[in-house]
Amino acid sequence: MKIDKNIIKELSDYLEEFNLTEIEYTEKDIKVKVSKSKGVSSAPVISNVTKENNTKIENTPSETSGTKVSSPIIGTAYLAPEPGGKKFAEIGRKIKKGDTVKVIAGSNKGSEGQVLSVLRQVNKAIVEGVNLVKRHNKPNAKNPQGGISEKEAPIDISNLSLLTSEGKITRVGYKEEDGKKVRIAKKTNEVI
Repeated sequence: MKIDKNIIKELSDYLEEFNLTEIEYTEKDIKVKVSKSKGVSSAPVISNVTKENNTKIENTPSETSGTKVSSPIIGTAYLAPEPGGKKFAEIGRKIKKGDTVKVIAGSNKGSEGQVLSVLRQVNKAIVEGVNLVKRHNKPNAKNPQGGISEKEAPIDISNLSLLTSEGKITRVGYKEEDGKKVRIAKKTNEVI
């Protein structure tokens, strides 16, 4: 896209001559908008509108003094170094289905059980016999009487600790063995 500099100069002169704050010039698919504000000289804003998908691309001139620092929005969490790249840390990777765990915090502290499933999206796990809740069931064709049944509810993974073969709690680490990444118990160095 090439814009004639004389057009921008003429538009800028019109701003001064007629004491305008903003002027816009459109020709085919090129749109030039020149505006001025207090304390700042008039600076052109060049827009290119494409006909295919009606997207608008704006180019603004760089500021004349100081250094412009562009930073992310406050509170933005980057899970990977680039979009679509490998994540820095995966949620729920240290505890897997079938592991024997012990609850280390919460109302079920001290309970042990086997992990039935891991809900990675919400960073929770369902442990057999732990965090039981009661559900009231309506009568239906399968269960004509209805009643109250107990089932396991998810518990946060941060409240669980893996058990070694000796029954002691341990943290999980990783090491490479035969070219494969494996989980190890940090307390006993045994492969899980």
